[in-house]
Amino acid sequence: MEVNQIELSDKLRVQRQKLLDLSNRNSLINFIFSKDSKWQSYLNINSKISNDLIKLLNNNEKIELITNLYNSEKIDSTKKISYENNMNYFNKKLKESKLIIDEKEPLFSKICEKLYRKNQLELSEVGQNSLCLSLGFLKWFQEDKKNKFKEIYSPLILIRIGCTKERSAKGFKYFIKGEDFDVKVNICLNQKMKYEYGLDFPELIFDEEGNPNLSDFKIALNKSLKIKNQESQSPDWQIIDLYTINNYSFKNISIFIDTDFFNEDG
Repeated sequence: MEVNQIELSDKLRVQRQKLLDLSNRNSLINFIFSKDSKWQSYLNINSKISNDLIKLLNNNEKIELITNLYNSEKIDSTKKISYENNMNYFNKKLKESKLIIDEKEPLFSKICEKLYRKNQLELSEVGQNSLCLSLGFLKWFQEDKKNKFKEIYSPLILIRIGCTKERSAKGFKYFIKGEDFDVKVNICLNQKMKYEYGLDFPELIFDEEGNPNLSDFKIALNKSLKIKNQESQSPDWQIIDLYTINNYSFKNISIFIDTDFFNEDG
């Protein structure tokens, strides 16, 4: 009887794993950064996401998305030169309630409108949305049949967000909000790394107010990647500080989480 229960448990685990799309067709596994803006459907965030901004999302505050009008390079808040070109502009714009986006007009407004419409459609049809703030990417390498390595980028931490817009003198202003503030490690990537590469992701810890400790997560994951890189013949895997706003497919993920009968995922 005990043997039959073990066999049944193993079968349930296998079937549960099949709920997730761990193939390269899934953007949660293989995120494609568009080379042609014509097909681009995501926004690139210009600077690192601060803890204060995450707290605003946790408090369901509106954060305005603004295009980076003056700089074509990334803004580094540790370098004063980033502000010296137009001090008045950045003093006004670089507030925690604003998020600077790399894309320029008209691409900026085009993508914002696309994200907004999809967000509203999903809310009206299924009551939830797939719009996410992606915090960091894992750059890793997949070996093919010819023993060549393919470079792949996968989002690490996802914050579910909503999108709203307000009419302005020049058209529309677009905002993101934390709403239910659902913050999770990319579960598809987590499962793929665990079962196909033997790489266990660290637990994402939250403080008393529900804010994630991203720094400790990154430190712990970097330690695991260092060991992985020493044991592998592939190019080094690493965490890349890229931040995006885009839609993902979360098909079957809720079912996967609800069927964790063996408490294997924490």
